[in-house]
Amino acid sequence: MSKITDKKISHAFLIEFIILGAIGIFIFSSHAYQDFCETMRHGLTVWDALLTESLLIFMHTAAVIMAASTAEATRSAHIWMQDMTLLSM
Repeated sequence: MSKITDKKISHAFLIEFIILGAIGIFIFSSHAYQDFCETMRHGLTVWDALLTESLLIFMHTAAVIMAASTAEATRSAHIWMQDMTLLSM
């Protein structure tokens, strides 16, 4: 290959690398920001529960929420498996 073609190819790879890098940074920062906001909200709720002396209520509420979300996920997976079984028949 000539030097001109090599430069065009490497320039194209550089542009692709920059675009993919920018997309990756955007996705990572969006996820990190959402995680930070959720952690901050949960932390503020814990401090509020500590200051109002209702930590046991907070822990009970968290356990109920976790149990409900786990039950919902299990139920959704079970329904999905039934649908896949019906589709394969």
